[in-house]
Amino acid sequence: MKWIWYAALVGAMKLSAQPSAIMVTSETGDIFRVSINNQPPPDCFSERVYLDDFSPGLYRVAAEVYLGPRQIATVFQDVNLPMRTEADVRLGRDNFGRFTMFVTMRPRDGMPSTTPGLPRPGGPVVQPPPAVPAQPNPMPGYNGPVGCPTPASPDAVADAFAAIRNVAFRDEKLMVAKQFLSSNCVFARDVLEMMRLFSFDDDRLEVAKFAYPATYDQGNYFIVNDGFAFSSTRAELHRFISR
Repeated sequence: MKWIWYAALVGAMKLSAQPSAIMVTSETGDIFRVSINNQPPPDCFSERVYLDDFSPGLYRVAAEVYLGPRQIATVFQDVNLPMRTEADVRLGRDNFGRFTMFVTMRPRDGMPSTTPGLPRPGGPVVQPPPAVPAQPNPMPGYNGPVGCPTPASPDAVADAFAAIRNVAFRDEKLMVAKQFLSSNCVFARDVLEMMRLFSFDDDRLEVAKFAYPATYDQGNYFIVNDGFAFSSTRAELHRFISR
């Protein structure tokens, strides 16, 4: 009788100590590689990656999507991982065609723990790196909502503006702007200057809507209203952000 009670206690202790896991899967068929907490990613790309042996905590999951030679799109998602939980992270695209991540959680009770470094059906196992110190605030004094982690350098933004100016037709200008915003993070002031490269409110509104998720200081987004000629356009952007 004592042995049965002891065995049950040991089993409960093992279950309570069971680590958590993160599984990232591409819903679009694109291949990617995963970085956790800004650690360097592995060299290989895959449609599915399984990461095991996490302690409870907040982790920044970054997926670098391979688009072609020297073409990478990066998408970030913060995952708050409870104890004995598997985070199912789905890599897909939003209505604008930008890569995004959708996260669901499921309990891991009763699931066997995968040994780090051994393969698991559906994708390679990547040993999670240790937590790293938080990155410095790229906008000291700003404490509002953040849409993306690391704004592009001033030189990269200037190059994007030059590329937009160098094309003649509005459709091409919009395409270049969206290509840059799909894989880069910007400040609200950069969005305003980008909008001013377009002549009409409709085009400026399209840029402002597309750029909002890629804006670091979303709390300052009110400044982009200076780029509109009509109050109705400002109201439309407000409705879009408020949804």
